[in-house]
Amino acid sequence: MRKFLFQIFIWVAVLSLTGCASLKNSKIDKFYQNLTAHYNIYFNAYQSYLKVVNQTETNYVDDYTNILHVLKFPDETSGKANSSNVDFILTKCSKILEKKKLSNWIDDSYLLIGKAYFYRGDYFSALETLQYIEDEYQGSTIAQEAQVWIARCMYQQKKYGETKAFITLIKSNTAFSNQILKELLLTEAMVDIKNENYLAASNNLKEAVKYENKKTNKSRYLFIIAQLLQKTGNLKQATEYYEKVIKRNPPYEMAFHSKIEISHCYSVTDEKSARPIRGLLEKMLLDDKNIQYFDQIYLELGLLELKLNNTKKAEEYLKLSIKYNQSNENLKGVAFMKLADYYFSMQNYKLAKSYYDSTITNLNENYPDYDKISARNKMLADLVKYIVTAEAEDSLQYLARLPEKSRDSLINIAYENELKQIREKEKAEQERKMAEEQEMRMSRQMMQSRQQGYMQPPGMDDNLSGKAKWYFYNQSAMTLGKSEFMVKWGKRKLEDNWRISQKNTDFGEVEEETEKEEAIEDIVAVLSETEKKQIDSFLKNIPKEKQKYYTDIPFTPAQMEASRKREIEALKRAGDIFLESLKDTASAIQSYEKLLKKYPDSKYAAYLHYNLYLLYTKPADADKKSAHKEALQRDFPNSDFVILLENPDYFKEKLLARNTEIQQLYSQTYEYYLANDCKKVQENNEISKTKYSGHQLRPYFEYLSIICNAKNMKKDELIKALTDFQKSYGKENKLNDEVSNLLAYLNNEIVISDGSTTNKEGKKDEPGTEKPAFILDNKAPHYFVYAFESRKYNSNEIKTAFSEYNAKFYGMANLEINSIMLNNDLQLIIVREFPDKEKAFEYLAGIKSDENFLTKIKNRNPQIFIILQENLTEMVKKQEVKSYFDFYTKNYFSK
Repeated sequence: MRKFLFQIFIWVAVLSLTGCASLKNSKIDKFYQNLTAHYNIYFNAYQSYLKVVNQTETNYVDDYTNILHVLKFPDETSGKANSSNVDFILTKCSKILEKKKLSNWIDDSYLLIGKAYFYRGDYFSALETLQYIEDEYQGSTIAQEAQVWIARCMYQQKKYGETKAFITLIKSNTAFSNQILKELLLTEAMVDIKNENYLAASNNLKEAVKYENKKTNKSRYLFIIAQLLQKTGNLKQATEYYEKVIKRNPPYEMAFHSKIEISHCYSVTDEKSARPIRGLLEKMLLDDKNIQYFDQIYLELGLLELKLNNTKKAEEYLKLSIKYNQSNENLKGVAFMKLADYYFSMQNYKLAKSYYDSTITNLNENYPDYDKISARNKMLADLVKYIVTAEAEDSLQYLARLPEKSRDSLINIAYENELKQIREKEKAEQERKMAEEQEMRMSRQMMQSRQQGYMQPPGMDDNLSGKAKWYFYNQSAMTLGKSEFMVKWGKRKLEDNWRISQKNTDFGEVEEETEKEEAIEDIVAVLSETEKKQIDSFLKNIPKEKQKYYTDIPFTPAQMEASRKREIEALKRAGDIFLESLKDTASAIQSYEKLLKKYPDSKYAAYLHYNLYLLYTKPADADKKSAHKEALQRDFPNSDFVILLENPDYFKEKLLARNTEIQQLYSQTYEYYLANDCKKVQENNEISKTKYSGHQLRPYFEYLSIICNAKNMKKDELIKALTDFQKSYGKENKLNDEVSNLLAYLNNEIVISDGSTTNKEGKKDEPGTEKPAFILDNKAPHYFVYAFESRKYNSNEIKTAFSEYNAKFYGMANLEINSIMLNNDLQLIIVREFPDKEKAFEYLAGIKSDENFLTKIKNRNPQIFIILQENLTEMVKKQEVKSYFDFYTKNYFSK
């Protein structure tokens, strides 16, 4: 401060001596600009930057279930939250660049601008600024710091391979100060973790820790080193590092997780080896500071008991983990998953499905094997639906056959049970808060009791198996449902819906089945008007509050027939899932046998006999095996399944023969197409439609027929035929892109990579997109760009094709090939540079007409264009090509 006041004094004195004469470009002017740039403008900008960093780090939530992030970088949410402060920084620093050009704070301002863009999540703008610093101030300390932030921008763009290469390059060419080297090592460690090179990451962190002076940061890096050592299997050294963390008195959460991870580093093989870990965890339960972590401690105890195969204790601890979990959804998801896995292993599929539901609801989608867990949940959801449907239809048919008085009596019991549940709900709501308070007090008592003997919590002795009965008159089923609802969701109001919606999951077998077979819920009775009136008349005589119990009972022959069909489908499909997805032979046999026994003449009878013949493999089941074989041969002598008894490869051979037939037919059809014999093409198309409906080659017959006859169609007719083709075969069809391009051409349009189009006047089909400011300069250097969907094509193969093409035709041109991701779907191959528009167009025309090249990139209609470097920069900022194509078609193709 004294120095600052002294400088002000000198400045005032100088003004007095010079009489306020012009100071432009003088030493005094530079001194003044330095003074105001530093202590006024830059100071305020830097304070805002510190506020942004502090806000980002304060709001950052560590996930201790995974390796911690070395540095707390912004995500999309925090980037948006930082916008106002970042705008302030950009305004202030821009003022220095514009009005304080003589000051020494120009390079600092550029660096602060780059960092500000980084914390807003605008990594492209940040890279532009930082790369400018790197080039403009080569060899300086500020250029070295810019290189660190360049690496961080690349990391945030998920370019881990490129980031590693960049860091390796600059480390080999530059001598860094200790502090900048530390920041570079931390960044490299993050990249190594993403690349799963945990040993290299731990070594980089060990080196970085030497230069770290801040206590909290040092503890964090030591903790991550321990995690990495644990990941590589070096459990002894990992334990040592966790103990180092604890000794440093870190934040309590980190100290707690260090203790938890130490327990993971012990090898547990038997009860003796488990004792020290169990003792550590139980001791942690007695510490008041750990109340908020009871969920995790109980989870660890549950996992420990699972290792020892103490499934009952494990089940108790996992449920306690869920009960004590307040806000850690991912941890709750893990507890639900372990319970679900346990019930799944016990073949209690209904209960497993409920817990997998909760797993999916709570578990983070980034969790390892999340997709597999979700797929299993989807499969079990279908299985449980089929099981419940079969049980319900059986019960409803039973009710329909009962005398009226007996049926009414059972429904009255169900109604009274419902009223009782409502009253119990009201009472439970009043007791809920009291119970929760008591549970907290009981936790320590339970721990003390456990030291003397196992204490089983209430509700743990429910019988989870038993013969399925109709829900309304099966009291154990109702009790089980209520019990498991409480375990799964806690004590909630009854209006909460426990049956959650399923997340979208690709599960091939089930989806294929749904496409080929009628959905069970779509099997409904078609009632005559007379039957409808009879049912309405019957229900009018039933008290309104009881009518819902009667609506699904199949009273009419049509309703009974539909109910039986639903039961048949449910039993068959449940058996298929047991057999194919779960490999649960016993349950598959049970489902198939039940279906055969109740419906021996169903359309699946031959299928069931054959499968049961295969499933009975034990010597004790030899008679059953023979019985199903005899029934199949006796009752279905002409069935394919009888042939399969003698030739197990029959279906495979049949499918192979069918594929050979259709391939031969298609080859013949293509020859007709080349010969312009459209009549024969159409005839073969009709044959394929009749004989090979659903085969993957079917669309190709249809497309050849359309194209061959195109010359005989009016433009509108051809457009309709192609549009109908797309509707029939969907966007997933491999011909879709070609058809889209043809439609775009017919509509006088140019195809855009994301499927939208622009017409030749530059007017978009989808209005409302703001047009960016692109420039036109035909004499300036141009780039060639090939845009493609990264998930459909191999970028390495495409780069190789371009490299070979350039070597063959442009060997002396010194062209460079680069690749960037424009967005999540679209990748750009950039060839640069050409001296002007005409040379770039020559290259584009050559690419477009080279059949050998188009074959190599596996795309006959490539998305290619030329572009100025400035326009490419603007397009990449927008992360889309539509707006540039509007400009491109208007300005590059206008006459």
